[in-house]
Amino acid sequence: MLQPDRLGARLGPWFPLAVTGLCFVLYQVIQWPFYARGAWWIAVGTSLAAGAGVVLPLFALTRRLGIPFRAQFQIERPTLVTSLAVTAATLSLVPPLGILTAAMARRFPPEATYLKWVGMLRPETPLAWLAVAFALVAAGPLAEELIFRGLLQRQLQRVVARQPWTLRLGLGRSGLAVLLTALLFGAVHPFHSIPGAAILGLFFGALALLLGNLSYPLIAHAVWNLANLVMLQQSQGDLEQLIQSPFGQSSPLWLLVSLMLFVFFSRLWLQARI
Repeated sequence: MLQPDRLGARLGPWFPLAVTGLCFVLYQVIQWPFYARGAWWIAVGTSLAAGAGVVLPLFALTRRLGIPFRAQFQIERPTLVTSLAVTAATLSLVPPLGILTAAMARRFPPEATYLKWVGMLRPETPLAWLAVAFALVAAGPLAEELIFRGLLQRQLQRVVARQPWTLRLGLGRSGLAVLLTALLFGAVHPFHSIPGAAILGLFFGALALLLGNLSYPLIAHAVWNLANLVMLQQSQGDLEQLIQSPFGQSSPLWLLVSLMLFVFFSRLWLQARI
């Protein structure tokens, strides 16, 4: 069920957009001292940044204004069938987007600091891996979905609705807001992963828009991170080579099958759209 944007209705779109920027900055700044210092440090830093930099400030703001937190951010209980369809659609995107990101990595090799950080995401002990998994599969996606789909996308819908030039683009205000949010979501990722992250952002934005429930893009985001984390943990050898060729020599048929599966499972979750 699509909940009204009470925060934007009460304060206008610009103040929530400023809050979006502030939360994103806090999320990044709090993580920075923990960056590339080890698996446990990354887990603690990401979880702390998500809680103290995003969730708590937004909860305090909505509470002070008398706005129910879950209603404002459209967080409702997901259904099992739709959740499974979203999960399957997300997993079907792993091969094509992984190959796209690998092609970008070959053209624009990632920095050594990024490779060092990625290397720390496959620790040797199971307990450390579980800590990293919690941070990257639960805490991180929750914070990023609150920022991008919960706040930014909804407020951009209000901003672009006031602009007459949006009609000339052939996009509705909601579609343009999803596109702009996806581009910004891609832009905050490492350079070689910007196209893949932007496409993923389009998928997350469509889930939030069409299903009216932030739980579904949160599930998709968590599944995506978990799938890549498991692939990384199971991998062997040089990290740079892995990033530049995660699936070896992939056939076009495999890509076609993956895209067909994405279309098939997307039709299933689209049946639950509002």
